[in-house]
Amino acid sequence: MDLSDYDLIGFASGIYAGRFHQSVMNFARENLPKNKKIFYIMTSAMNKDFSKSMQSSVSGKNAAVVGRFSCNGYNTFGPFKLVGGTSKGHPDEKDLKNALEFYRSICQ
Repeated sequence: MDLSDYDLIGFASGIYAGRFHQSVMNFARENLPKNKKIFYIMTSAMNKDFSKSMQSSVSGKNAAVVGRFSCNGYNTFGPFKLVGGTSKGHPDEKDLKNALEFYRSICQ
């Protein structure tokens, strides 16, 4: 996929065992052109920044990270599946509104 005409490229994923989904990491490694502005959006049970898991995928691309957004995401990993998961209902409307505000802020 040719992304060379884009000024700003985002990578979004739920977090799986502390990492972006492998398909997103592979896509970035194979398709991200050099010298692009990038951002990350992620959902996780811990609502933490896991963007470091993308580091090897964008290494050598001279990408400028202009922002990161994280919010809670529904978690059914391991034993949490047995109890119906955690953060059920997330991302919710408030999370989506915050994500949109984040995106607007990095586009300015």
